[in-house]
Amino acid sequence: MCESDSQFETCLQALKVPQNSKSLFKVLVNIRKELEWPKDRQNILKVRTEGCLGQLVSILQMPQRYIMDVCLSILGNCMMDKNCSRDLVGAYNIISPLSHILKHHQKSDSINGRIFRIIGNMCQHKKDQWANLIIDKKPYIVTHTVELLKKSSADDLPPDEMYSEATLSMAIRALRLLLNCRTVIPLVKDFGVLKAVGSLFIKVSTEWQEHKTKEYLLNNIIRLLHDYSRYKYYNSIMELRNTDNGNSLLHLTNVLLLSPKKIVKIVMNFIKVSQLQSELPVTEICDKFMDEIVSKYLNPEGTDTSNNTGMSSGYLECVQCICYLLEHPANRNLDRCGKCVPLLIKVLDSFQEPNTAQLKCCILLVSTLNHCQYDDSLIQEQLKHNVIEVLLRKLQWIFGTSGALKENHNALRTSKNGNKKRVNRNSQSTTRRKRPRESICRESPNTTLVASPSTSSSAVNEVRQQASVRRQCSASPSSSDEEYAASRYERSPSPCSSIASDEAIFRALSPQRCPSSPANVDDEELSDSDDYSPVCSDVESDKNCSSENEEDEGKEDQKTAELLNDMDCDDEEESEGKKSPAVPEEASIVNLKSLLVTEIAILISSFARVNPIIPQLGTEEMLIALLNCSSHFKATVSAKINTVDIVVKILDSAEYLIPLMKSKFIETMYDLMKVQHSQNCNKCSDYKDVGKIILRQITTLAESGVGMGEIAHALLRRRCQTRQQVTLVIPYILRDKALLARYMLYCDGLDVLLRLLKHEWDMKKRAIKSLCAMASDMLNIANPIDVALNLSPTRTIKDKYKLAEDCEHVVTFKLDDGSVLQADRQFLSDRSDFFRGLLSGHFRESSEDEVRLSHVKKKSLGCLFLLLKTLDDKSETVDVKQDLDTLLDVLVLSDRFLLSHIRESILNSVQKFWVSARTVPVIYRWSLESGTNLLRVECVAYALVADISDAERFQMFNSLFQAGCG
Repeated sequence: MCESDSQFETCLQALKVPQNSKSLFKVLVNIRKELEWPKDRQNILKVRTEGCLGQLVSILQMPQRYIMDVCLSILGNCMMDKNCSRDLVGAYNIISPLSHILKHHQKSDSINGRIFRIIGNMCQHKKDQWANLIIDKKPYIVTHTVELLKKSSADDLPPDEMYSEATLSMAIRALRLLLNCRTVIPLVKDFGVLKAVGSLFIKVSTEWQEHKTKEYLLNNIIRLLHDYSRYKYYNSIMELRNTDNGNSLLHLTNVLLLSPKKIVKIVMNFIKVSQLQSELPVTEICDKFMDEIVSKYLNPEGTDTSNNTGMSSGYLECVQCICYLLEHPANRNLDRCGKCVPLLIKVLDSFQEPNTAQLKCCILLVSTLNHCQYDDSLIQEQLKHNVIEVLLRKLQWIFGTSGALKENHNALRTSKNGNKKRVNRNSQSTTRRKRPRESICRESPNTTLVASPSTSSSAVNEVRQQASVRRQCSASPSSSDEEYAASRYERSPSPCSSIASDEAIFRALSPQRCPSSPANVDDEELSDSDDYSPVCSDVESDKNCSSENEEDEGKEDQKTAELLNDMDCDDEEESEGKKSPAVPEEASIVNLKSLLVTEIAILISSFARVNPIIPQLGTEEMLIALLNCSSHFKATVSAKINTVDIVVKILDSAEYLIPLMKSKFIETMYDLMKVQHSQNCNKCSDYKDVGKIILRQITTLAESGVGMGEIAHALLRRRCQTRQQVTLVIPYILRDKALLARYMLYCDGLDVLLRLLKHEWDMKKRAIKSLCAMASDMLNIANPIDVALNLSPTRTIKDKYKLAEDCEHVVTFKLDDGSVLQADRQFLSDRSDFFRGLLSGHFRESSEDEVRLSHVKKKSLGCLFLLLKTLDDKSETVDVKQDLDTLLDVLVLSDRFLLSHIRESILNSVQKFWVSARTVPVIYRWSLESGTNLLRVECVAYALVADISDAERFQMFNSLFQAGCG
């Protein structure tokens, strides 16, 4: 080997000097050793700049075959450089000597292999269109190549016509690289390339099945078939079906697992131009994939048995190929690929870990099921195999099974400039505020929920493009569009191998599976399939050719190994400016979950249009899961479409009404409308709007003719449990008061609710909420505090009672505890009829200075005298600085002593300042024990309509029940 550049240049200079064959062979061998591609690219350029290409072409005319072998090997490496190719073809017309050599050495394995390699390396420079030149000027090269493949496909070959696997692989590669938009028809129709390759494919695939040999050659044949299938030329199908050895398309199934993606892409390309369903073995391929998945990756229970990511490369390829087959409408029927649908549902259900790989696979599977939504038989097949339950489990897999919609959040409002600000609760007025009835009332029918920007049609289309795998193969370029044709095929050959890494696996399962177009290869490293050491003998040359070819073909494939991992990238040869957007590989779990949720929502939306209705869609779990997908509830993971609209669409059928009334779904929607923060909180407003929309739709169903009949039948004819469940939610959904009265009074709905108050605590709480909803929303019962606030202005009394110093007629009241209280006899007689009769009438006490009063407390009596002194004869609202017990005792005394105006004043004062969730049970118990029945109705009214939390309300009612209410 040359040890320096000067030695290599010395060898190049020696080519220009006439030498004997032995010396020339030695020079050629030394040159060949220094021309490894792409490592020695500079040496190849030196061969061109030193003007040695012409000498190499002239050497081909020498009769010694061992010299010809080495020279062809050198020229093959030089052909990797496009400028060298142009000189060799344009200036030295190398095509003619190559054709001449083939004619005289038709049976030489080494020479044929090297010439085929030169042809392939020459034709991979697509812009130069050397393939067109060869077919037009030297068609013998193509004819000879085709004839060689035909002979090799025969079963019994004479020894002199048996070619090595490397030579056959180079012939296949040359025919593949000769292909372009202008040569496809002559290659297929005139030269019979596919018929010859098909015959060889049958023979090689049979040998591979039996002995697992010639896998490299078989992969090259599959690559050729894939490239030819891209041109949508119907004669290609006919040629492959009518080979000398039979229908070669049927043998695709036999080698399916060798290169599943390539074979599926061949079928999918041909299916666009096929005329009969029987022309392509689609059903057989689907069955093969199904058997592989079931036998190797799924156990009888349908759960995954592969590694902890849930996927091996073989598993992925099988699942992905089935999904790709279902992309084409022709395959979406029960006879062809319909049997795959149950398996895909089972595979989808088998994923249990929400990692990146499994989420991407789930997106692919759900997206594929989405493509089947326009075929009624496939929809029924999905429903038959419980796809709704599987989708529900996937949603619960993402959001959990708690069923909670509301999230704990701080009060947020949007400022004028669009920034969110926290609401300062302390800035709110400390005045007791009205209960905001509007927070749980229904909007008018023309009010709609304002959709978020993500719910626009453009966003939906964008998501469908991201999650969809439907990619149509572009048609072949027209024969007149030279620039397009050149840029379309300006690339390195792509591999046939399957996915080789987890990174490629994740990319393959990405919802957007078409990668960026490969880079321009004019100035990039090119590779071919010849890296052997040149020797003289044919036998050694053949042997080395095989090993070298394999190594160099691997180099050729390495550069673009990831470009064809995706199932649908037949458009990968487009120019650089037409790159398809791709989901970034480092997509977060959150983004993947959002994509999966979107695809599931789209699929469920399609099921909502099915007639008859699907009962599983109207369950509480499904509706809650769909609402959880909405951006109104989940800020991080949410669908890109408005799932609230999907729920409304589902609720358009009255058949879901009674099942939903028997569940807690309606009650949950009613709770959504309860504002946790102020009206300025955006999150609370979202919850409220969603609740209004859902309940308005249910109200429409309930007040329709069918709905009214169903509810009446449930109340009158159904068993007790159903009557209870239906009655509990009637106040939440009815807006017609006459209808409510009919159900509550004539259908015994009110009796059912009142009886539930005596049940266990859970049913009692639900009955309390229902009664409160009916009282506030339908019966319009006023809050006692609101009523008191609308009365006359409050008069504050801070003084304490004491006898005036100038009092002339003092009377002393002696109480039960022995205490005494003095008062002005004349003042009492003037202001109270009771005391006038007692102190100035015909009673014994009228002549006594000390009067005994029973069941009276000094503090209460003093407060009464103070009020009697302060207030006029008419009642007015007062704020007496006394405790609640004293005020209640004053109420009893004012009723006992016939002081009606004082009683009304104290009643207003207690109602305005003392009624609360904590004091209502106390006041109610006092009303019962005192026998006055004062404030009793007000206590119940407050308990029903007060703006307090459910926990406070339940505790208050529990205390009321203990006090004797109900």
